[in-house]
Amino acid sequence: MIRILFTSLFFFTVILNSDAQLSLNSYFQDHMIFQRNDTTIISGKATPSSTVELTFSRGSQTQTTTADEQGNFAIPFEPGAEGGPFSITLKNKNATIKLSDILVGDVWLCSGQSNMEWKPENGITKGSDIVAKTSNDNIRWITIQRNASSELQSEINGKWETCSPNTNSRVSAVAFFYARMLQDSLKIPIGLVSSSWGGTKAEQWMDEASLKADNRFKSLLADYKTGVKNEMLNPFSTALYNGMIHPLIDKAITGVIWYQGESNAGNPLLYADLFPALIENWRAKWKSTFPFYFVQLASYRYGEPIYAAMTREAQKKALDRAINTGMAVTMDIGDLNDIHPQNKQDVGERLALQALQKHYGENNIQADGPVLDEWLINERKVIMTFKNMNFNSDYFAPLNGFTVAGEDGKFMKANAYIQGNQVIVDSPYVNQPRHVRFGYEEELILNFVNEKGLPASPFRTDDIQMELPPK
Repeated sequence: MIRILFTSLFFFTVILNSDAQLSLNSYFQDHMIFQRNDTTIISGKATPSSTVELTFSRGSQTQTTTADEQGNFAIPFEPGAEGGPFSITLKNKNATIKLSDILVGDVWLCSGQSNMEWKPENGITKGSDIVAKTSNDNIRWITIQRNASSELQSEINGKWETCSPNTNSRVSAVAFFYARMLQDSLKIPIGLVSSSWGGTKAEQWMDEASLKADNRFKSLLADYKTGVKNEMLNPFSTALYNGMIHPLIDKAITGVIWYQGESNAGNPLLYADLFPALIENWRAKWKSTFPFYFVQLASYRYGEPIYAAMTREAQKKALDRAINTGMAVTMDIGDLNDIHPQNKQDVGERLALQALQKHYGENNIQADGPVLDEWLINERKVIMTFKNMNFNSDYFAPLNGFTVAGEDGKFMKANAYIQGNQVIVDSPYVNQPRHVRFGYEEELILNFVNEKGLPASPFRTDDIQMELPPK
C-alpha cells in the first residue's frame, strides 16, 4: 500500500510502501541553500544494498549510488553556479523523497558564543526597523539547536527558514545584518548556518584529536567526558565540536564568521595559540582554507583591563598566524556595563565589509580602520602615521585611550589628537616618550575612527612582556 507522509522533523515529502526505507540527513530540507560550485555530500538511510537515485531539476541531472549493508548512502552533489529555485528527488525501488524550493548560493557558518547567538527578539539598539520590514527570499538560514555530546554526531536539529518579517526576529542578529549586506551587494542567495552557544570556550569547539596532539592544549582535556550527565549544562572540551560542528563538515560552505573570546579572556596567552589552532582545525576538517572572519572583543568592564587587552591582542595576532582571515573591530560600539552590546547591525556589516573586500574582491570597499604604519619621536611628542585613514588636511579631533611611557616602562595617560592624517601623542607626565599604547590601560568606549567610521584596534609600540595580575 502506498501512502504520503509529511514529516515535521525533516521537512520533505516521502512516498513509500511498508517494506521500503529511505530517509535523508536532517540538514537536507525544503527551502535550503546549497553552496555553489562545490560538493556537498547528500547522505541518508535506505533499504540495505538498494540503489538510490538522485535527480536535480537543473538540467535533469541524475546520479546513483548503492546503500551499504547497514543502509547508509552518500552521494557527492555539485549544484553548479548560483540560482534557483530547484528541486531534488531521491528514490529507490519503492520510495521517493523530494526537496522543493532549493537555492544555490554562498553558505556561511556563523559560530561562537552569546553575541553571535543573540537574536533581534532579545533586543537590538539599531536596525530593528530593518528586521521588522525585510523580506528577502534569497536569504535563508538554519539555526542548529544546542547539542553538547561526548560522541561524534552525524545529525543536527534545526529548520531552514526564509527571511521575512515573521522569521527575522529568531535568527542571529549579527548573521542577519551580515547576510543582508552581502546579498544586497552580490545579488546571489546567501545561506546562514548558525551554530553558537553562549558562554563557551574555543576548546569546546575543537575536536579531541587536535587538542591531544598539541602539548599546549592537553590540559584543556582534563574535563573531557567528565560530568556527562550534565553535559548540556556544562559542556566539556570538544563537546560542541562533536554535536554542532562535526555533523556539518561534509556540507560545503563559503567560510566562517566567528564571535567569541570573552570566555577565554582569563588566559589570553593561551588563547593566542588556541584561536588560530581552532581556525586551522576547522579548515583541516573541511579540507579548505576558507575565509574566517571574526569579531574582536568590544569594550566592557572585565575587572582587570589587561586581560581583555591581551585577549584582543591575541585575536589580532591571528591575522598573521592564520591566512585568509579578517577582523571586525568594535571598540567604539561596546557597552561598558553589558557584555552583550546591542548594536549588532554595525558588527554584522563590518564583518560583511571584510568578506566583500577580501573574499569577493570588491577593492573599492574599505573594510578596516586605522592601522599603525610609522611613528617617530619629536622631543616630547610622538607623531604617528596610519594606513586606512584619509582625512583632509584641516581635520582635527581629540582622541581617548592613549598612554605613553618613557624608559621606565610606566605608562601614563596621554593627550592625543588627529591632525590631518597623523595622530599626535604627548603626556605632561612623560618628558621623553619611548612607547605608546592605545586601548590597554583602562576600559573605554574608544573614539579613534577613520573617515569611514571604522575604528582602530588597540595596539602598542612596545614588546614589553606583559605581567598578568591574579584575578
